[in-house]
Formats: sequence, structure tokens, C-alpha cells
Amino acid sequence: MREAWNAFWFRPSAPNGIIAARVVIALNALWLIASRPLLPDVVRWPAPFWTHADVFIRTRFFVLPLPFFVEMTLYAILAIALVGAAAGIALRVCAFAAAILIYHFAPMEDIFTSIGGPFFRGFTLPLLGLLILAQSQRPKRSDGPSSEFRWPLALMQVLFAFTYLLSGFSKLRIAGASWSTGDTFESIVLAMMIPDSVPPWAHFFVGNALLCWLGAIVGTALDFLFIVAVLSRRAARLIIPITFIAHLVIIRVLGVVFLGMPMLLLFVNWDWVREALRRESGARTEIALAE
Repeated sequence: MREAWNAFWFRPSAPNGIIAARVVIALNALWLIASRPLLPDVVRWPAPFWTHADVFIRTRFFVLPLPFFVEMTLYAILAIALVGAAAGIALRVCAFAAAILIYHFAPMEDIFTSIGGPFFRGFTLPLLGLLILAQSQRPKRSDGPSSEFRWPLALMQVLFAFTYLLSGFSKLRIAGASWSTGDTFESIVLAMMIPDSVPPWAHFFVGNALLCWLGAIVGTALDFLFIVAVLSRRAARLIIPITFIAHLVIIRVLGVVFLGMPMLLLFVNWDWVREALRRESGARTEIALAE
């Protein structure tokens, strides 16, 4: 048991995986903040709104009465820190600074409705990933295999898998086994068919028991089986593409975009990708020389 534990967390790994993870996490976070350019503007909302913001929540996330230009400056620093983290420049400093600033800004989207939140709106895993990177060794492409390149990536993969597993437990807690039925899935599709904003494939599922049952079963299965992709590379080759396709289908059927979808790239075998690119480059060089 101990050997299996150590092999999972600390087996020597090439640096390609953690380098790719660094880029994926930082750019995903950068994409999220770029889609919310006015988030710091929340501090300028009229005072009556702030009377409904829980004082404990505000204190917990450092939402202090700072001037707007200070918040905008911090937001710009966040973007710069994420670019630095993606490039591996002063990685520990940039990753830690970006994580702290994400922790500050992410709850602002729900600061006035903190009874039900606040929610991090896709920022949770990037924040945790950045904290992990801030504590890990900065790899170079020329480095040999090391356990220092394995545990950070494995931990990120486990945390990402828990977003699915906890989603599954949440469905069971709220709706029980009835969630995994065609009727429930159809009701969800109908609920998302907002006038003037109907997902393009929604009408294929409404009234189609087979498709609705398929959606319910696949959704539940992925929630509870995704963790297997962390434990088995062979299983990941099947689960990761199916999950990616499922998210694309969900966008067309429910109109819901999973903001953590880029994190599926954490499970790509980047050693294989790099080797394949190297072989292709070598083949092209040989052809050019032959000509």
C-alpha cells in the first residue's frame, strides 16, 4: 500500500507535464479575469448595496474600502503576475501573488448575495493550482525526471477530479437517485430554454426519452468515474475525451459552459506530445536535407 502511495505521488516524472500545467492554469485564470474587466468596479457600487454584504465575508476576502484606482492597479498586477507564472518568470512569487489576488477578487461577483456563496465562478482550481506552483520547484525542459515534477501535477489532477466527484455527491444529496433519470434531465433542459435564448440542441432532447436517459446516465457516470482518470493513464485515454465531448454537448443542449474545461489538458501526456513533435520535426529536417 505504501509503495503504491509513493509511486502515485513521487515517482520520477519528466518536467513537461508540470510545465504544461503551469501554462494551462495561469492562462485559464487570465482568460477568466479578462472576461471580467469591470470586476474591480464593484467597489464603486452605491452604499445601499454594501449594507447587504456580510461583514465577515468582506473581511475574510480582504474586500476593504479601498479606492477604485487601487483595486484597478491590483487587477492589473494580477494579470501581470499570471503572465509571469505562465512564462515561468519568478514563478513562486508570481504564482503566490496571483493566487492571493484571485482570492481577493473572485468573491466580488457574489459579494452582495453572500448568503448563497460567495462562489468563485471557475477561479477555485486556478487559485489552488497557483498555490501549489508557488510551493513547487520551477522545472526546466532540460531537467531529467524527478519526483518534484510529479506530486504537484498529481495534486492538481486530484483536485480537478473532485470537482466532478463532489458534483455527483451534491446531486445525490439534493435529489437522490432520482436525479439520474430521463425525466429529471428533461426538466433541466426545459428550465434552460429561456425565451430568446434557447440552446440549439435542446429541442432534440425534449420529448425524447432515450436521449434524456442517456444524458442523465452519462452525466452521473462521469461525475463518479472521472476520479479513475487520475489513477489510471489507460482509463484517462477514454474518460478525458468523453468528458470533453460531453461538455461540448452540454453547451449545445443546456447552454452551460464549464469554465474549468481547459483543465482537462492537465491529463494530456505531454511527454508523448513533445516526443511526437520531435519526431515530426526530425522527419521534416531529413526530407529537407534529402531535397
